[in-house]
Amino acid sequence: RSAPLMKGIVRLLRNPGGPQLASWLRALKKRLEDLDVGDSLLLPLIVESSELLAIVERTTERNFAVVVVATNPTKALRHHAVSAAPPKVKHRTALVLTNVPKKNALCDVFWAAVYNLAIHHHDGDTKRFYELLLPFLTGKPLETSLVEAHKFETDAHRAFRDDPANRRKAWDDGDDDADFDRRANAASKCGAWRSPQRSLTAYVRCISEALHYLVLRRGCAEAHSKQVRLALRAQLATFCARDVARVAPDQNGRRVLALVAKQLSYATAKLAQLATERRRRRACLVDNGPGAHTPPDPPTNGAADARFEEVAPEAARRLAERLLAELDDVPPIRDAAASGVLDLTASTPTQWRDALAWRVDPAEPDPGQAVLLRKYVAIDALQVPPMATTRTEAIAAIRHCDRICSLLDNQPHAVKNDKLLIIALVQHTLTCVVPTPRPRAENYVSEEDAARAARAERRRTRLEKKRQRQADEAMKKQAASGALGLRRRGAPAATDPEPKKPSPPVPEEDGTDWATGADAEARVSRAPCIWDQPIEYAEQVEVLLTLRRVIEHFTAAVLSTQQDRALDAVCVVVPGVACAIADALLRRRATDHPSPFTAQLSGQTASGRQLGLRGFGLSVGTFATQTTSIECHIPSLAVARAAVLDYFLSPQQRCLEKIFTFEDRFELRPGRTLVALLRNLCREITLATPNPHLELCDALPCTSNLMKNFPELAPFRDLAFFWKFFLNPDRTSFCNYVPTGDLPSGNIPGRRGSGDAGMVGGGRSGRTRGSLRRVDRGSGQVGRLDGLQAQLTWGWSADEGGYSVTMAGKQLRARPDPDVVDEVTGRKLPPERAPQHRFPSRADPASYLTTPPPAQTEDDILYRPQLPGFSRGATDASGSPRVSRIIALRTGRGSAPDGPGTGPRTAASPEATTTSLSKRTPDPPALGQRDAELLLSYLTVPYLRIPLVLTFFASDDRVHKLESPTFRGV
Repeated sequence: RSAPLMKGIVRLLRNPGGPQLASWLRALKKRLEDLDVGDSLLLPLIVESSELLAIVERTTERNFAVVVVATNPTKALRHHAVSAAPPKVKHRTALVLTNVPKKNALCDVFWAAVYNLAIHHHDGDTKRFYELLLPFLTGKPLETSLVEAHKFETDAHRAFRDDPANRRKAWDDGDDDADFDRRANAASKCGAWRSPQRSLTAYVRCISEALHYLVLRRGCAEAHSKQVRLALRAQLATFCARDVARVAPDQNGRRVLALVAKQLSYATAKLAQLATERRRRRACLVDNGPGAHTPPDPPTNGAADARFEEVAPEAARRLAERLLAELDDVPPIRDAAASGVLDLTASTPTQWRDALAWRVDPAEPDPGQAVLLRKYVAIDALQVPPMATTRTEAIAAIRHCDRICSLLDNQPHAVKNDKLLIIALVQHTLTCVVPTPRPRAENYVSEEDAARAARAERRRTRLEKKRQRQADEAMKKQAASGALGLRRRGAPAATDPEPKKPSPPVPEEDGTDWATGADAEARVSRAPCIWDQPIEYAEQVEVLLTLRRVIEHFTAAVLSTQQDRALDAVCVVVPGVACAIADALLRRRATDHPSPFTAQLSGQTASGRQLGLRGFGLSVGTFATQTTSIECHIPSLAVARAAVLDYFLSPQQRCLEKIFTFEDRFELRPGRTLVALLRNLCREITLATPNPHLELCDALPCTSNLMKNFPELAPFRDLAFFWKFFLNPDRTSFCNYVPTGDLPSGNIPGRRGSGDAGMVGGGRSGRTRGSLRRVDRGSGQVGRLDGLQAQLTWGWSADEGGYSVTMAGKQLRARPDPDVVDEVTGRKLPPERAPQHRFPSRADPASYLTTPPPAQTEDDILYRPQLPGFSRGATDASGSPRVSRIIALRTGRGSAPDGPGTGPRTAASPEATTTSLSKRTPDPPALGQRDAELLLSYLTVPYLRIPLVLTFFASDDRVHKLESPTFRGV
């Protein structure tokens, strides 16, 4: 009955999680409910890393008895009763709690708290177990239960001595039914006095003490219990003798076998001595009896003791001699290094014979938790069409992509490289199958709406000029109030005439004819697009939710893959395509039930009335500059990148107020336009709130009226943030960042808002700094994320005055931390030292120069005192030395200045990081100063640098330089 629970606790300790604990508690409660009256159940307990046992017995239909068995005198036995009677200090190893109500014994909260102590260890858990949990069962303090047990034992012994019928027998004597009932009743009320363990053997002693209690609970005498445990020792000694006859033990095994023989002999002699004393005591009671009317003591006890005195010592002696004889016959351990021939046909065992069987685990297999094997669902990627020509086909392709990603993510046991397959599938679907929305021209419903929007724009311009003028006047008054203000502003004295402001320069006429470009833009804006077809509101919401799930799968797959230059373009372009599709869908007014959110994006009310603005849209941010020099190894990525830029820079998008501009600041603060959009949405549902920006936050249960009324708002918000998140140029901000050879594996700099369940040393959302290090970065491995872990959670940070966006417990940012401090100088890194690209272009000469000024023209190269030598250790895995130096400074791992003719050096191994920088041997330069100057000068020439660089390496003295990965990258 208790065996399945013993196996279940092993699985619980191996996987100490919530689902495993819930499964364990369900199985435990079912076992407890199935107990009949008189049945008992043995439950394993672990409290503060110490093993205990609990015996649960059902005494009546409504009551249980719970017995806690402990043997550790330094922890659990401190809460049990203790007796210091000579010659030993003994404890009640079995703490008996009687009359436990059924509702308490079956309480889920109690057992959840008990086994929560087993999977989470804290100091003081033993005290909480005995002083809080056990009193919950009985409804009274633990001290009361101890006093009741002591009082019962005292009263029972007094009544036994006062009974004339018991004057010829001791408490443990007698084999009739009355004696068994008396002893069983005593064991059910109070445990026996026992000696505690003398070593860390609670995992064995608890079972022995539980067996002793159960034997007493059945009414047997204590001598019977000792004989049962002696029989167990004899059986174990027999097993050892059989093993020694076939397998030669090592030195430790010999000591254990000698100890087995010694303990068996000692226990047998001690029990025989106790039997002799007990028989002598009975004889004294019979001789000194009060009269003949007292019935004689049953002869069975005396005969059993005499039989034990005759048989047990002799049997134990034979068994011990057999064990020691087998041990003496074992040859000494052979030295494996000694010369000689090993006789494989010899009959005498050696330490190599059956050695594997000697150390093998128990033969009984542990099947583990009964879990049905997951059925493999076939994955048919051909469901995604080769190209979508209508909106219906495009939406069907997105749906199929979402389902296939879910099948791949949920079947890693059957599909290899599932994350890479998800990346490839999403990239193919959004860049090859589904067409990107085309750019659109600026349009209004009517001329009256256009005039109203123009008037509102002129009104806003006048108000801004008025506010600027008032601010200038206030600053002038403050400057004139005292000399301190004059010095701070650098203004002239009050007596001096006010200097004239220089007139703004008049732009020169360049004579460029822009008509051709305007005609091409108008022609492209008039081209048909499948996303301009009429759409219903339900389909709008469904496509947005599906797109968000697809990007969540894509994000989880990307963050489960180590960063790479070839993958960087995919990470940036694919979310941009998803945002363009979502924006194009929301620009269409639903035919059945127009959403106020889609109307507000177009600058209209739900009724179709044009507001005093042209609408709201997403900003491109740094997408254009990030993708200028990015490596696109697939033509469809380059086409998709151009399509995203064309859409978000089209005439329709250029005149919109930009929202979700999280790339502007490190703190995710809502901009003025985002607050205006949220305020307009609140007006649509007559929601009066002083903080409309808080309506963008998540909560369980949902507390945002906007999220409840506009289900399309949340996926559009998440898609926009995913795009801005992947535009963050700081590689160390991503959880899949693994330090390469140039950076020693170790601490990554702390950033604000770096709390992370998968991280170590994360701070809160304030301006805290600490060591933020992914647990597996030292091994160079990236953890796995599934699609559910890629969900975004939006909160509000009062410290930063902005949103706190987290994913899998880690706070996300859309730009690098501006407050990173150089540990060498103790100063903040200047903005120009911040990373601009995750993987800078290998053809940019500025990426090879680590000192200012930046290299923009040939003159910036010619007048430098020293140039890099493009040595082998000058670049990291990304192929760019400048990004290595920037990351090293941001991580507090800056290196010494480069020597003449050498690039920035890297640490080739973890051992090399402990070596002083001054003792490192610089790598020999691959190019001299003249050739380095010539190559870098070629890289500054626009349009012609490709043939110039090819000519540079085509010479006989430089073609062999292409064996360097740095030059191949160029």
